[in-house]
Amino acid sequence: AVATVSVKNATDEAMAFKVQTTRGAKYRYNVVPLAEVIEARGVATVSVSVVQSEIESLVQLHRTAADSLPRDRFLITPLPLGAKADVAKTREALVAGGADGWATVAKRAAGAGAGAASAPVTLNVALAFQGKGKGQKNDDDG
Repeated sequence: AVATVSVKNATDEAMAFKVQTTRGAKYRYNVVPLAEVIEARGVATVSVSVVQSEIESLVQLHRTAADSLPRDRFLITPLPLGAKADVAKTREALVAGGADGWATVAKRAAGAGAGAASAPVTLNVALAFQGKGKGQKNDDDG
């Protein structure tokens, strides 16, 4: 199952963002991209998919007790880069910097006098499971 989220930059300056998840969610989902740069008035798409090895356990949880399903959350943290930001170099710093990429980009933005980040956005993404799990039959299979 895949869910997509469109992240729109409604400002007149470039904006970076990163996606964070609740503790257990990082093992249940693939989030692509985890960080990205959006040009002024641009849009980026984030895809969230369930890790293949977790599908069976999530389906089983859903069938036994919907109350016990994980309440995973995804937090999108924006970072204004300023009107003069070099989008290509910033994107490169995010990718090449690995875990430190976000810190590098944040330092550059602060040094360039970019505005303070707006409030993070929390999204609840519900993924619908379709199809069969291992060894399970759909009602119409007989």
